[in-house]
Amino acid sequence: MATKFFGQFLLEHRLINKDQLLEALAFQRANNPLLGEIAVEHGFLSMEQARKVNQRQQAEDARFGDIAVNMKFISVEQLQQLIGLQKQGRKFFGEVLVELGHLSSDELREQLEAHHNEQTLALAQIQSAIKQHGNTYNINALAGIACRLSQRALATQAHFQGLISISELPYTPEEYFLSSITIESVRDLTITLGCKEQVMTDIACRLIKIPTDEVDSELAWDASGEFLNLVAGYFAKETIPDDCSYKAKPPVFSRDISSLSTIFEQVAILRVETDIGSLAICLSS
Repeated sequence: MATKFFGQFLLEHRLINKDQLLEALAFQRANNPLLGEIAVEHGFLSMEQARKVNQRQQAEDARFGDIAVNMKFISVEQLQQLIGLQKQGRKFFGEVLVELGHLSSDELREQLEAHHNEQTLALAQIQSAIKQHGNTYNINALAGIACRLSQRALATQAHFQGLISISELPYTPEEYFLSSITIESVRDLTITLGCKEQVMTDIACRLIKIPTDEVDSELAWDASGEFLNLVAGYFAKETIPDDCSYKAKPPVFSRDISSLSTIFEQVAILRVETDIGSLAICLSS
């Protein structure tokens, strides 16, 4: 059993269809602007200041508003005003489904409870599988970092669905483009990001802020390596003791995901689902 977004849960239980899911997601995004967008709209930040905060956010595991305050673009009081403005118009996904007429209020309450119960069981099963793997702290740290940075650097929701084997990958091994970074420390570790080419293209568009038609395969691969650099950097800071040095090698690119099981002594493959597609994140030693 895997954890899943509420929309995915409803889709799998045939309570909504794919068109209704996409309509609700688009409606929610349109009505839930990012804090930076609100700041520019209401004159708290200029477009250039918002761009600088976004750039810094790609290198820091911090919220947009906190970075803007640290850069002295806004005050703490102004940040609180912006958060208030953001909350005023915020719509949760379930509320959107009711507003659009895809669920009744009673159905929403019933399905939220069912989803909560299913997710509680799924999380317990995932943690049991991680414990059996024997690398609990590092796996949970990597999952959390990948999901946080997906939201902050790529502006996409991300969900850790658990550990999988190579045979359980959602695509064939040949479809994956891989970026790998080795962290040399007391014990060397390698983090590998695997995804389809279209997901790499979307990563490039969101990370570099350029249109899809300006992204070729080489740029897409470079962007996936840059995103992995962010993940690896935070992973090293969070998991390697302060009194130990470490060095991260530059990203290495390849296509052979099936070789992971034979090259490394121990491999954990984390499946992370995002709005732009599925990611396989491998932790190996």
